[in-house]
Amino acid sequence: MNKIKKTWVEKRDCNKEPLVKINPKSWSDMPKGIKMFIPTPKIVNQYVCNIPKGNFKSVKSLRRDMAVDFDAQMSCPMVTGISLRIISEASYEEDMLGIKK
Repeated sequence: MNKIKKTWVEKRDCNKEPLVKINPKSWSDMPKGIKMFIPTPKIVNQYVCNIPKGNFKSVKSLRRDMAVDFDAQMSCPMVTGISLRIISEASYEEDMLGIKK
């Protein structure tokens, strides 16, 4: 049975729940045992949309800000990166369809 592929907008707007977990091992810039926030694409999109036009925010700073708001020490770098790709593609998809946000 062929499954219909989700659009980027559908992936961005899904109703997943964010998680806070204890990081089981040291990796990337996160030591073992810290509270790690696992964001959803929708949450990452909200944070990115709140960056004032013309300003820059590093991914690490974005990860830190999200984590603090969800009572964690850092956000997962892999999930944040995947979410940034999803919201970028969704924005492009909407632009190609003429949807203004």
